[in-house]
Amino acid sequence: MAITDIPRTLVYKDVEDINYFLGNDSTITLEREFYDRTYKLPFIRLSDNPLLCILSMFNNARYIYYLIECEEGNPSLCLSFYLEKAADKIEITEKKDHIAAATMSLVYSWLDHNDDQASKNTDITDLKLNIYLHFSKKEGAVTEEIICVFHSLLMKNSNLPTTKDTLFDNLRDIDECAMNAPIQDVAKGIDYLMECYDPKNGTNVEHCSFLNKILKRLENEKSPTNDSRTIEKAVIRIKQRLQFLDSSPEPESSNGYSLDNLDIIALEEDLKIPPEIIKHIEWISNFKKAPIILKTIRDYMEGKTKPKDLLMPLCAALEVGLIRKPTWKEYEIVFKDHSISSDTSLSYWVSSTGMNYYKDKNSSTIYNEMLGEFTKFKDLTF
Repeated sequence: MAITDIPRTLVYKDVEDINYFLGNDSTITLEREFYDRTYKLPFIRLSDNPLLCILSMFNNARYIYYLIECEEGNPSLCLSFYLEKAADKIEITEKKDHIAAATMSLVYSWLDHNDDQASKNTDITDLKLNIYLHFSKKEGAVTEEIICVFHSLLMKNSNLPTTKDTLFDNLRDIDECAMNAPIQDVAKGIDYLMECYDPKNGTNVEHCSFLNKILKRLENEKSPTNDSRTIEKAVIRIKQRLQFLDSSPEPESSNGYSLDNLDIIALEEDLKIPPEIIKHIEWISNFKKAPIILKTIRDYMEGKTKPKDLLMPLCAALEVGLIRKPTWKEYEIVFKDHSISSDTSLSYWVSSTGMNYYKDKNSSTIYNEMLGEFTKFKDLTF
C-alpha cells in the first residue's frame, strides 16, 4: 500500500500550537522567518483567521515532507498529490492555488536546507527541480501572481537555523489512530494498520488484542452508508488475520538467542555474510560478531517502513558500542532490502538525537529490548 493511499488521519495528527514549528522566541529560525513573510501576504492578512491559516499551511507542509521521507519510489511521481494536499483544510477557498504555492515553498526550503545530504539522493534532487519548475512557468492555474508567492517565500539561500528536526517526531501513535480516526479512514487503511502493529515487537496475544479493538469499532460503530462496503471488507481482512494468528506459535523470545547458543547459531547457513557486502561492514567493530549483529538488526527491521523504525536497531547497536554509524553508501549496500529515502534520516536517527527520542515513553520498551539483546553480544566470544 503506497504511503499516499493511506488516509491522512492514520499517519498525521495536526499540531495545534504554531510555536511548535517556530522554535524559541529568542532565535530567528527559518520557520519563524517564513511565518513573518507569509503573514505579510495580503490574502493571508485579510483572511478571517490569519494565524489558523498559516498553522494549517505548516501542518500541510510537514505532512507532505513526511510523505516524501517515507516514499519508497521516486517522490517526483507524487508531485500532483503533494500539490493537492498543499491547500488542505484551508478556509480561503478562492485562494487555494496561492496557499498551495506558499506551502510548497516551505516544503522546498526544508528540502533545500539539507542540500548536501539531499544532493546525494537523485530522487530528492529531481523532486526539488520539479517543484521549482512547476512554480516558475505560467501554465494552467499557475499565474504570475502564484509564481510570485512561491518565489517570495523561498529561503534557499538562508543560513538560518531550522526546527525541521521536529518533522521526525512520532507523527501518530498507531493505537490512537485505530481508536480515534474516522471509522471510514480506519477501514480504508486497515492493511496499513495491521502492518504497523508488527507482532515481532510483541506477542500474538498483544497483536490479537489490538486487532480485536479495531474489529469491535468496525462492527459496532455507526458509519456512513456509502462506506459500508469498505468497512465490510476491512472486517473480513481482520478476521482472516486473527484466524492466522490463532494458529501461529508464540515467539520464544525477541530473537530466540541466548548466550548459551549464540556461537552455534553464528555458524548457521542463514548467518553467512554475502560476499558482495563483506567490504562494506567495517562499521561493525568485531568482524567475528558481524553475522549475528547483522541478522539481529535485519530481524528488527523486518516489516518496518518508516525510517525511524528501520533505524532503531542500528541506533541501539551504536549505543551499546558494537558499531559506528554506517555511511550512506554502506547502508544502501548492506540494507538494500530495507531502504530509506535519504542520508538525512540516517544521520538523524542513528545519533544521540535518535537515542534520546527512542528513550521516550512511546518507544522505550522496544528500544530497551534491543539494547538488552545487543548488550549480550558484547560479552560473546567465538
